[in-house]
Amino acid sequence: MKQILAFVFLASTLFTSCIDIPNTYDQLPPGIWRGILLLENQNFTPEAGDEEVITMISDLNDSEIPFNFEVSYDENNEMGVTFINGTERIPASKIDYGKNIRTAKDTLRIHFPEFDSYLRASYEDNSMEGKFVINSLKNYFVPFKAEFGQAHRFSALKKEPITDLTGLWECTFEEGTEDEYKAVGEFKQNGNELRGTFRTETGDYRFLEGTIQDNKAYLSVFDGTHAFLFTMKILDQDEMIGSFRSGKTYQASWRAKRNPKATLAKASELTYVVKDSPPIAFNYPDRNGKMVNLENPIFQDKIKVISIMGTWCPNCKDEMNYLKSIQDKFEDVQVVAIAYERYREQEKALESLDRYSKVMELNFPMLHGGMSSKSEASTAWPQFNEIISFPTLLVLDKQNEVKYVHTGFNGPATSKYKEFVDEFEAEINKLRE
Repeated sequence: MKQILAFVFLASTLFTSCIDIPNTYDQLPPGIWRGILLLENQNFTPEAGDEEVITMISDLNDSEIPFNFEVSYDENNEMGVTFINGTERIPASKIDYGKNIRTAKDTLRIHFPEFDSYLRASYEDNSMEGKFVINSLKNYFVPFKAEFGQAHRFSALKKEPITDLTGLWECTFEEGTEDEYKAVGEFKQNGNELRGTFRTETGDYRFLEGTIQDNKAYLSVFDGTHAFLFTMKILDQDEMIGSFRSGKTYQASWRAKRNPKATLAKASELTYVVKDSPPIAFNYPDRNGKMVNLENPIFQDKIKVISIMGTWCPNCKDEMNYLKSIQDKFEDVQVVAIAYERYREQEKALESLDRYSKVMELNFPMLHGGMSSKSEASTAWPQFNEIISFPTLLVLDKQNEVKYVHTGFNGPATSKYKEFVDEFEAEINKLRE
């Protein structure tokens, strides 16, 4: 449960002054809030496209990622904060709340321990102001503000949309550059309300929520680690262009055409076993520092499901939640996660794994594979052509032969999630026969 905690913060870890804990919550009102992350407002110009398109995309650039969250209190007066993205609800697992003596303002820190990140803000007159911090990224923070009682995400306006965006859209991001990649947009529109996601060959952009106003539309998500903003201009009922912002600085342009048959490469064919490659083998420390390899008794006479992932990765979190059900469902299957982390220091990486395992309540071991680099992961797994995504899922039979590889993860925000579950469990059952 989330709690209002009586505590003393070390100055080096939170605030520069002492904390006095109030006994009531009436200074932080329960109900809906609207938060925004204030990004660096760079002059973004797409690398490719004709002059008119470049001008339109540049005009779409915005520097605020909005999101909504709800503050509540239970019967024991314990505070809860839940972040809202479409149908997704993300409860904060830990909240610290107190009064900063130096500023005389109520101050709180909302933790996302699985992602090693937090929101810290002071509160006064129904407003919050502070910053969003990711510990594993050097000097990474984004200014944060929030206002109580604002239920809209982007706008409370009700301008009549020029079209209905519901359906599938064939998308190209960073068109005409060496970083170009394909995606499928899945959107559902209800009046001015717009929800959906983008599927790519390495994963999805999760539960996006926003609005459509006249010939422009907006979508965003904030899940405790990734903050995405999509702004788009609708050219006609079957075509639109857009701008994409991710995190503090990343920006890209994209183009989309309505296509009910839009598809991507098959996830089970992107990464494959190289001919005459060495047998699968690994020897990595678990979160307690104990070395684990395939000779460990937990793997004996078991089908092995190996997730190459990272604790910083939201798609990996979705996959971990699913793999917990696999570990419970099949007694002759052993799941193991091999994490590639942002910390080079193994001690810090193992702390991340330990924290993640506990918060996620994982029922299988996590091992530390190395740094969060696809090239480093590819080097560590010479049996495959390359590792192009975190997560990448491997299935080995009881003789440790690779039988199935799945690149990326299209999770519960997408229309393909059930299809993946059915396919994956069919592969498991074939090995159990």
